[in-house]
Amino acid sequence: FGMTLAFLNYFVIGNLAKKTFGAASVGAIAALKPASASFLSLPYSYFIPKVGKRLMMLYASLNYFIVGVVCLLLPQKHLETKVIVVMLCIIAGSGRAVFEGANKGLLTDMFEENVEGAFGNVMFQSGFGATIGFFAYPHIDRTVITAALCGISTLGGLGIIQIIRQQNCRLDNDHAINGGGGSISSRTGDGDMSHRRRSSVAIQPPPDLGAPEM
Repeated sequence: FGMTLAFLNYFVIGNLAKKTFGAASVGAIAALKPASASFLSLPYSYFIPKVGKRLMMLYASLNYFIVGVVCLLLPQKHLETKVIVVMLCIIAGSGRAVFEGANKGLLTDMFEENVEGAFGNVMFQSGFGATIGFFAYPHIDRTVITAALCGISTLGGLGIIQIIRQQNCRLDNDHAINGGGGSISSRTGDGDMSHRRRSSVAIQPPPDLGAPEM
């Protein structure tokens, strides 16, 4: 998220938008990303409980991958079009909507005993990535930057797929032992946390009060 954000500000807005729309419109184009994130957060909040937070995180990785691969494959003259600039800002805003919603919700589920530390860690990582991009991108060729963004997004997506597969294996084992099925959200990992919370509070048998006195 942080490195893609830095690339969007440096290249898409600072370079493409300035040449395509003019310097006076750079602020309006930059506002497209948070605006699209706010707008898309509403339908995403409907889909997240149905498909699961991890699957939405995979979708966010795809968004950032698209930003990188479009800027990698298209030549400069094709990138300097209004449709491409607006599309890239909206796609990046879509990824941010998932980052602000499903990602933080997933952190709350996974690190419920230390939510503040988990949020601080994520903010540090994204901020550190954005800082590196801010200073490094002006000195690196666009092909190298976009290839790196594609690679990072791909690795992130593969990591999420592996987590989902491991969760599905655990659910299959639970199904074989206890019976019952699983919804899509449980198959993508969200059901595991609530299951763990429920299973941690086992029903205790009543205490043995002994035989009643005669």
